[in-house]
Amino acid sequence: MTQDMLEKKRQLIFAKKGMDDFFNDRTDIFGTGNNMIRFYGIGEPTTRMDIVKSITEYAKKIKGKDLFVELQTNGFFSEDTAKWIAKNVNEVWISIDGPNYIQNRNRPARGGQETSDTIVRNIKFLQKEGVFVGARATILPQDITKQIEILDYFDSIGIKWVYAEPVFESIKQEGKAGVRQITPINLKKFAEHFVEAYKHAEKNGMHYGNFFTVNFDEPCNYACRSCIPMPQLTADGYVSGCDLAYSGKTQLSEFIFGKYNKEKNEIIYYPEKMARIRQRNTKFIDECKNCKIRSNCGGGCAGLAYYSTGNFLGIVKEFCEATKYLAKHIPRNKGCVEHLHP
Repeated sequence: MTQDMLEKKRQLIFAKKGMDDFFNDRTDIFGTGNNMIRFYGIGEPTTRMDIVKSITEYAKKIKGKDLFVELQTNGFFSEDTAKWIAKNVNEVWISIDGPNYIQNRNRPARGGQETSDTIVRNIKFLQKEGVFVGARATILPQDITKQIEILDYFDSIGIKWVYAEPVFESIKQEGKAGVRQITPINLKKFAEHFVEAYKHAEKNGMHYGNFFTVNFDEPCNYACRSCIPMPQLTADGYVSGCDLAYSGKTQLSEFIFGKYNKEKNEIIYYPEKMARIRQRNTKFIDECKNCKIRSNCGGGCAGLAYYSTGNFLGIVKEFCEATKYLAKHIPRNKGCVEHLHP
């Protein structure tokens, strides 16, 4: 058995144990009624369809027709993969940045190959097969003023749900967290043009959001599911509360709350770490206590705040300013949205 085969076997055993705990065995930790698996993270899930298929098959054995499968992907995959996704995945979020000239500039394939045509082919196929497809766009500095153009493009290919995020610095695994400038974008300018695009989207029956507005639908003390925390299994055998903490070697170690013991086929959870993660909410973050919109923010992205400031309960002031600006111009508390932030 090759090293790759051994690693795949180990990952599958860990994934199955994680699903056993999440769906059935550890209701004391994760509660009841869980029915969702999600493929995403650093790297592209569809490059390891063998693992994706095996995990999905096992989850179906546990949850049956109640299983809900979400896939976050770059959309650059074969027709055979598209056919499997159409039969087995409920919701697909495509990382696509806009019209051909933006997409091919931002996300070329290996060797510089253009990706846009293949991605649009897959989007249209999945839509035809009845799969929900949303877009997750990354906005570069040169594209801040093009948000309406980007939305119109997505509308032209049948996508009505779009989340757009300003580009961020990659999370590095070496070194310690310290104060960092984590986005090269002028967030005030981004927010101003986002509001214009939001209104344009609303007129066209589209949903346009970003990670600043993710809790504008209804009050919540937490920024996202990472702070509940929901289990996210890393490739090297750890349980993380945040997708930015994608390895046991992460500098965002506060978010690691479990570790797999392969000898015992058991995941050891750390209740004290989980309790600490739950403190990442507006009741404990000093800067949030007197903020008028704290219940529609939750303190902002926990992983990026920790990465930027080195403080688990820290906040990114630029994020706060952008969120407050958006809160003045975008309706809040109108009810839970149908499709959550990807």
